[in-house]
Amino acid sequence: MKSNAGIYFLIDRSTSTKHIIDNIRNALAKFIDLCHASPKADNLKMYVSILLFNHTQEYICKSEPLDTFDINKINWEASGCTDIGAAITKGINDSLVEYKKWDLSGEERVHPCIILLTDGYPDAGVDSTPEEQNEYEDRFSLAATEIKADEDVKFTFGAAGICGGGYGADMEKLGQLTNIPERVIALDGNFPKEAIEGSFFDFIVRTVTENTLNQMY
Repeated sequence: MKSNAGIYFLIDRSTSTKHIIDNIRNALAKFIDLCHASPKADNLKMYVSILLFNHTQEYICKSEPLDTFDINKINWEASGCTDIGAAITKGINDSLVEYKKWDLSGEERVHPCIILLTDGYPDAGVDSTPEEQNEYEDRFSLAATEIKADEDVKFTFGAAGICGGGYGADMEKLGQLTNIPERVIALDGNFPKEAIEGSFFDFIVRTVTENTLNQMY
């Protein structure tokens, strides 16, 4: 029997990402392709959720089976500020609700994976007050605390800083989200397949498929 696996992509759609949207989509598409191709995924029924965020959060797909997922219908425009912390908190909460639903129905499942794709800095915008910027920073810090307390216990977390067009992710900031440095990686959306297989994306596939089944919490 296949085990359900929820994969939550938290994708930065703020104004600062407008130069790297294609890179982010390429990285997402290559991850999906790798999941399809990996023999490690044969015993899983994967469900994909994509949460776009700026100063708000919006799902453009929720718990869609990987078998029917179509990257060509996934598109967005960049605008707004960058509230990374709020997006992470929502992704964690929603993924655990889905996991517990499977638990209550008696379905086999593995802990969810939460994958952040961003250029990596909580930013309330150029017109924000110091108080508003502090609120963004506080939410980021709270999300980091939650991740460090529960990663590999309730969920798997990883972050990819997507670069391109002369813009680079803030990897030092992203590194504050986890106690496991190898869970954070800088990627060009046009990187070759062999780089994927030895990097963050292969790690996620491996972790999803090898995570302990039916672990209760």
